[in-house]
Amino acid sequence: LNPVSMGGKETVLRWTGTALLFLPYGIFPFPRVSSFFADVYYGHDSLELVRFRRQWLPIFASWVLLLPDILLLTSDEKDNTILIWKIFVLYAYILLPMLVCMWRPDAKLPLDTGDIITVLLLAVPLISNYYTCLLPDVILKIKEDWPPISMLQLTALNAGLVVFAGLRPLADLGYTACLNLRDFARILAGITLAATILLPLGYATRSFATPIMLFHSFPKSSAFVLGLAKFVAVLVLVSLPQEILFRGVIQNLLHSRFEASSAIAKYTTEGSNHEIPSALNVVSYPSYSAIGPNVEDLQLELNDSVYAKQRGFEDVHSYFFSRGICYWFLLPTLRDWAALILAAIIYAVAVVDHRRWGDGIGVEFGMSLVMGLACGYTWRLTSKVTASALVHAVVLYVGLDYLGINIGLTLAAGGVCRQHARHVGLDLVVFFS
Repeated sequence: LNPVSMGGKETVLRWTGTALLFLPYGIFPFPRVSSFFADVYYGHDSLELVRFRRQWLPIFASWVLLLPDILLLTSDEKDNTILIWKIFVLYAYILLPMLVCMWRPDAKLPLDTGDIITVLLLAVPLISNYYTCLLPDVILKIKEDWPPISMLQLTALNAGLVVFAGLRPLADLGYTACLNLRDFARILAGITLAATILLPLGYATRSFATPIMLFHSFPKSSAFVLGLAKFVAVLVLVSLPQEILFRGVIQNLLHSRFEASSAIAKYTTEGSNHEIPSALNVVSYPSYSAIGPNVEDLQLELNDSVYAKQRGFEDVHSYFFSRGICYWFLLPTLRDWAALILAAIIYAVAVVDHRRWGDGIGVEFGMSLVMGLACGYTWRLTSKVTASALVHAVVLYVGLDYLGINIGLTLAAGGVCRQHARHVGLDLVVFFS
């Protein structure tokens, strides 16, 4: 093929792969999608169909998630041997968390060994890739100083959504576009909390540069459109992926485990007077493992048409929040604060660049911790990662573009691994010039 036709082919592969990469990310906010996925996977009709779905639906989902990666890697890698190896590594990364869910009985407590392994399989390789170049990646550049599109990060996000919104659905994940007045009030409270701590801390440590004019190099007529477009890019490519992992999954499981342990303790002391199922963040589907031998238990469950409805945080604590508007902004129990603080520490440890601990990383760690507290506080009150992602995006966007905050000691500044990830143009810059 001549260079012109090859260039055209690569462009088509790149655009098609990018569009497919955003497809699962874009459809899961619709509640019917995740509920349909879970209903198909946990359906209770004939035993043969249930066994077939439990064994093959995760594998089929892994094939769907791998398709855009194949297109993007093909547009980037010319050596077929290396290309096949990269595809194999990425497929193993996608499939392993789903296999763990296939083996995990649904009746387990939240944050059991299966949950921990699943989270580690999704998060550790992704974070480690900043240091070790463990996984292949293709970086699609939108515009200078804008967050790029990372194939690996979006693949990890899609795999996490399939696992924790479909195969092992979590209550209160909250990946939804439906926000009400109470949610926006809590979002404002989260932004205020972050600003109250971060602004004095930033100026005291001289982390802020001289305030700059946003998009000063562009005509005034296009400044608003460019600013809005960049904010959306920050929200979609940085804030939402981080919030889904650290708040929607990790903090969610911590809260659920603490609630379950408390419920079990009350149940053992108060007996049947305490309702234990409502405190457990477990969907009451059949506890059949796709690989396990418990066929008799499954058949009994298939004949039982009564399934408990999963209750969320707002439902469990509805009496507390109905006391008045002031209670909208308070966490009901000390367990909620403990899970919030622990999740914020995990977030701060994960996002700082551990290669540069001697370069004064304490300030960046502290700011990341405050960001985790503000976003975790917002998520816990709203039970929606889209709400906490708006807090994250506003704080990050204002800090970077208006205050000139230095994030040089975080993973976000260093970008993903440069050894295997090649920056390729997506020709999107023409839309923002």
